[in-house]
Amino acid sequence: MTETPIASVSICESNIYDSSNLSLSSMDEKMDTAIQTYCNKMYKSNKQFIYDIIDDIERMNLPNEEGKLDFMRRFWIDLGESHSPVLRHLIPKAKLEQSEREKAVQRLEDVKTLDHYSMDGFIPPALDDAQRQVFIETFKTVANEVAETEKDGAPWIQATDELKSFLKYACRLEDPNFRFWDVWEFAPYDERDGDKTPAELRENFLEQLRDEHSCIVDDLVPNIEPKACFLWGETTRGNETYWTIYAYCPIHEWGFNCDKSKKDHQWAWRILLTGLSMYDSLGYTTFDSILDFINWLGSWSERMDPKDLRQQVFEDTYGRFPSQSAYAQLK
Repeated sequence: MTETPIASVSICESNIYDSSNLSLSSMDEKMDTAIQTYCNKMYKSNKQFIYDIIDDIERMNLPNEEGKLDFMRRFWIDLGESHSPVLRHLIPKAKLEQSEREKAVQRLEDVKTLDHYSMDGFIPPALDDAQRQVFIETFKTVANEVAETEKDGAPWIQATDELKSFLKYACRLEDPNFRFWDVWEFAPYDERDGDKTPAELRENFLEQLRDEHSCIVDDLVPNIEPKACFLWGETTRGNETYWTIYAYCPIHEWGFNCDKSKKDHQWAWRILLTGLSMYDSLGYTTFDSILDFINWLGSWSERMDPKDLRQQVFEDTYGRFPSQSAYAQLK
């Protein structure tokens, strides 16, 4: 892939994230710094990636703009597409506005000026203080309900200060994933929840969190032995599906053969990343803190191998794309 120096292109830092109106605790300050750093890194990395891909496609000497845009859709999959009118009422406003911008693109060069609603990987918080407290209280209720805390006489499971701070600053983290790469999101709730009353929210969150626990506890995390776990991210691209799980689980050897009643002090909330495809078996990447996960998620450009990406996407190693889109390899 063409390496265009970051300083040579006009790539601004994220201008969406703003915490200036929030009072900060010690954890809030750490979360504020982590998310600001994450947003700026994600925005610059994603913009730089788009610039590099455009340069590569231009060097392919394709016959017309439609051919260039067709290839660009390997990376920006919704380019020139629009959502079905039947589904528009189910789609967040930011995504609908994004669709209109994408639909208007006529030339490959125009993509350089096209912004994405999650270019910085960040969706701002949608809940006010009262709504956020409803989520936190409901989260604790469901966590202890599925863990059978009262029945076992175990300590009450709490929401961490870290989670509370995250909810104060963000609705979710969502990478646009132009790279067709392994990608995970972190989404405790949907941004449309902000339109609901506290009473509606409580019922909504009760149902949501119970479902998020029951749908994964037997299939995705059986060996981890979590007391409570929630599916807070599910992304699919081609034949790959990636899940983000927030789990209250042992912090030692996944709890194999442990006596849970005697090891409550060793349990903690962790983020587990896992995925399935036709090429991989189920495995886990784990983070002991949300802050560590945010730092890792925003550093994708430091982990990505451009040569591997070039092979998988430009040469279509795994046959992900229609044959008519398989243009000649770059020289």
